[in-house]
Amino acid sequence: MQRGYGFYPDVELVRAIIRHGNISGAYELGCGKGNNAMLYDNEGIEADGCDRVPEYVLQAATVLHNVECLDLERDLPHPRAPPSLCRREAADRHYDLIVDIECLPYVARERHPAIMEWIAEHLRPDGMYFFKWFAAPYKEDQLHMYTTQEEVEKLLAAQFPYVMVNQLTRREGTETVTEWYGTACNILSLWHQ
Repeated sequence: MQRGYGFYPDVELVRAIIRHGNISGAYELGCGKGNNAMLYDNEGIEADGCDRVPEYVLQAATVLHNVECLDLERDLPHPRAPPSLCRREAADRHYDLIVDIECLPYVARERHPAIMEWIAEHLRPDGMYFFKWFAAPYKEDQLHMYTTQEEVEKLLAAQFPYVMVNQLTRREGTETVTEWYGTACNILSLWHQ
C-alpha cells in the first residue's frame, strides 16, 4: 500500500516542533519532495535535506536551501553552508533541528549507530533531533524496526544524554499501527519542558 504525504499527521508534528524552539537551521533526513519545506520557510528557517530518490531530490531542490541525493545505506550527508558563509563554516555546518520522519527504518540497522553519530555531530549544542518511526512491520514493507521502547532508548542514549520516547498506536481501517516518536538532545532545555 502506498502511503501518501499527509496521510499521517507529520505536518502537524513538524509544525509543533518548529514553533516550540528558536530554530534558524534545520536538516531533514529523508526529505522526500520537500513537503515540509513550506513550514520551515514560513517560520524563517533555512532548511537542508537529503533523500535517496533522485526525482524527489529534484523537486525538493526547488524549496530547500541545500538538498542532496544520498542513500544512507552507503553514505552520510554532506551539509553545505550557504554561499555567504566561508569554507571553514561550511565544513562545520550545524543545525538547531534534525528531523527524521520514517527515514531510519528504511536503512539497514547496522548503519543506525553511524547515522546517530552523524546527527549528534551536526546538531548545535542546544539542538534537537526529532524522530517518528514505525514500531511494527507495516504491510509489505521490509523495514528495520525497533519493537521495544528500550531498543529505541538504547540506540539514542549512545549519543544523547537526554532522550524522550513515546509510543503512538492508532487504527488504520482494520489494522493497528504503532509508531515511536520523540526527541533527543545534548542539553536539557526548552525542548523538554
